[in-house]
Amino acid sequence: MGERQYGGYLEAAYDVMTLRPAGQWSVIPFVRYERLNPQDRVPAGFEKDPSLDQRIWTGGIGVKPLTNVVLKGDYQWVSNRARNGTNRLNLAIGYLF
Repeated sequence: MGERQYGGYLEAAYDVMTLRPAGQWSVIPFVRYERLNPQDRVPAGFEKDPSLDQRIWTGGIGVKPLTNVVLKGDYQWVSNRARNGTNRLNLAIGYLF
């Protein structure tokens, strides 16, 4: 349980298909940096969990073959103060209805 917490991120992305003649597809590579710590300060008698003090870099791509459909993939490089961060591969399909 944290008494004080913080977090934030920066992200950059660009639809590379805007460089081509008009079409229905979107191809959007992106990169994101996150910094978070839900236990920046804890109440007296509690101990901080250093694995929750994280820095995460993410690189990935989103492909939209149709207006309401997206296919996503990304890889996350996770580091923390406990030095036991686990990198992750994420794949997803989305549909807006």
